[in-house]
Amino acid sequence: MTKKWTGVRPTRKQYLARIKLCCDLLSRGYRKADLKVIIKKQYGVSYRTCENYLSRARAMLLDEMGISREEARSRSCDLYKSIIKDPASTPREKILAQQRLDKVLGLEDHSVKVQQTGTITHEHGGLELRITELIKRNPEQRDAVLGLARRLGLESDSGSIITG
Repeated sequence: MTKKWTGVRPTRKQYLARIKLCCDLLSRGYRKADLKVIIKKQYGVSYRTCENYLSRARAMLLDEMGISREEARSRSCDLYKSIIKDPASTPREKILAQQRLDKVLGLEDHSVKVQQTGTITHEHGGLELRITELIKRNPEQRDAVLGLARRLGLESDSGSIITG
């Protein structure tokens, strides 16, 4: 048996106020999960309704900027690539930019399980970062981490960048 809807539909004015609140929170950098909790708590709506509000808010923000979704994606990619290529960027900034770039391009995998086992070292700068090695049954993800480290110049001259 399906649950009968018992809520009250908001007026057009109320609906636009909710969308504008979502726009404001998105502009201030709130995460999607946090936004849903805020909207659900404030208005007593479902998470699916929150998702609809967020979708409308994103469209409204793009419309206000006067650019298409594709152009916004392109601008983001350009920014992240410039951070990765900038020699003044720290390894942390480069890794974060690569993660965001992967997210924009839809390359991130949310099903990855990790286990802490290794260290990446960089001989020239004495840099040492703790990393997580991916479970052996997912070698593609491990190769992606190694590829990122190589692109960031964290591979030592002796070959392997992961030590155990």
